[in-house]
Amino acid sequence: MNILGLTLLSLALSADADMVVSTKVNALLLNGRAALDRGEYEKATGLIEQAVEAQSAWPDAWRLLGEAYLKQADAHPVKDEADWEKAREWYETAERAHREWIDLEPGSADAWAKLGRVLLRLGDSEEAIATLYHAHSFDADDLDLLLDLADALLLSREFALEARNYEQADVRLEEAEAVLRDAVGSLPLQAKALETLGRVLTAQGETKEAMKCYRRAITLKPNNTDLHDEFLRTVEQRKDFDNAIRFYTGLVEQPALSDWYSAAAHELKGHVAYNVDGDYEAARKEYGQAERLLFQSVQNKPDFQDAAEERIPLLRSYKGFALTKLGLLQEAESAFFSALDRDPTLENAKKGLQKLMDRYWEQMGGESAQEADFDHIRAFASRVCIVNPKAADCWNNYGFFARESGRYEESYQAYRRAMSLAPDNARILNDTALLLVYHLERDLDRAEEWLWEARDLAEEQLAEAESDGARASSKEVYGDALVNLLTLFYRRGEDDRAKKMFERIEEECPERAELRFWLRRLFPQRAAAEAAAAEAAAAEAAAAETQADSAPDAAPAESESESDKTPSEE
Repeated sequence: MNILGLTLLSLALSADADMVVSTKVNALLLNGRAALDRGEYEKATGLIEQAVEAQSAWPDAWRLLGEAYLKQADAHPVKDEADWEKAREWYETAERAHREWIDLEPGSADAWAKLGRVLLRLGDSEEAIATLYHAHSFDADDLDLLLDLADALLLSREFALEARNYEQADVRLEEAEAVLRDAVGSLPLQAKALETLGRVLTAQGETKEAMKCYRRAITLKPNNTDLHDEFLRTVEQRKDFDNAIRFYTGLVEQPALSDWYSAAAHELKGHVAYNVDGDYEAARKEYGQAERLLFQSVQNKPDFQDAAEERIPLLRSYKGFALTKLGLLQEAESAFFSALDRDPTLENAKKGLQKLMDRYWEQMGGESAQEADFDHIRAFASRVCIVNPKAADCWNNYGFFARESGRYEESYQAYRRAMSLAPDNARILNDTALLLVYHLERDLDRAEEWLWEARDLAEEQLAEAESDGARASSKEVYGDALVNLLTLFYRRGEDDRAKKMFERIEEECPERAELRFWLRRLFPQRAAAEAAAAEAAAAEAAAAETQADSAPDAAPAESESESDKTPSEE
């Protein structure tokens, strides 16, 4: 065979070898793509890497390898630093793959755009911006590219704000706005571009324009709940609730969504009326309207039932707070209990019942309330305990109101429940013992034990108190426990112990009003002597005052000025 024949044979063999390699690479890439579509990322990257090793000059091989590692990293949950390091490794591999692709196809807008997306995930916002701008120069109408560029600009703004480079942050925000307006203006209206532009405008304080963007986006994609949430956040910022309500009323093709988000707007309007304007009647009406619309929304779309069941109890509790402020206490009571009927764990309603109890107490006249006034609040307090059985304060209140109603056994049981929930509460220990000493007249040994414990706890709390109010409260309980111990000793006929306790109270709590009573009871001779001395002192003071009133006017005092002195005096 001559040289020409050998050359042709060599070329033919080479072509056959290339064909074999190409077939193998294509098979690897096809299998890699199929694994990637199934979410089998490790298998996909393994197959595609084999293809790259076999044929490193194929742009498609590098493109697919970069896509595989990017998707693998995006799908990886990041819970801690170790998770992020693993994801970062995959992102960096995707970055290298995309750079190889760009070396082979430097004019590919898609290659530059995908490199920019990877850089954005790695937090390299400045290079991502430059890369995406470069991609934009090849393809100015790629909506996804424009959105990625806007995201990169907004990320760069966040970094600038963290570094307190406010001028750079403003520049990046303006750039993002320009990019997004370009996306909206040069392409058919796209919900994602409008949503991002709305966020940018909100950040710039242009909330009115932002609301317009969100409305247009919602019209395009009414089922996108993120759009509705962003819109309502902007509405809340502007306090332009009526505008939002009118907009949602116009979404006649989506009646369930219209009612649902109208309810949200009424709820937000109610919050402002309650917290900002102090217009509790308006707040009550807004919360009621929100609830009505939620029920209407569920009628149109039963799938909303579960979500509505979460919101309706809250709305009723908000309404209860407004009614409490308005003084409509029985209506408020009904609202709070109705909320708890639907959600027995709702803390907001439980707090509302506590506030309502305070208002009932104020309405009764507080300490000046009559026994006949206590029956309703006692019954109310018992119902509060049923819905909030683990709250010691609720049982304490119930015990107090039952005691003031003359229902001593009922009161005692309520206090015992409060004591079991708060065994270190000095006030509850004292008040429980008080029932045994003054009203039930039994188990005095147990009452004594609780009173000493209450005294010890109050003493500890008094030493640790950091405010005047805390000190005064602890001192009051401390004195109450000692006085109740004195009473207990006296009722058991232990006069010596009672007298010693009197002397202790006199020394440690001289301000206690009960001392005068017990002085007369325990030390009658001393009380009589002190009373006689006080009477004599009062008579002497009265006589002195009478004498002063009947005495002639005193002569004017001599002048002490220098001009009044004689030369000899000087």
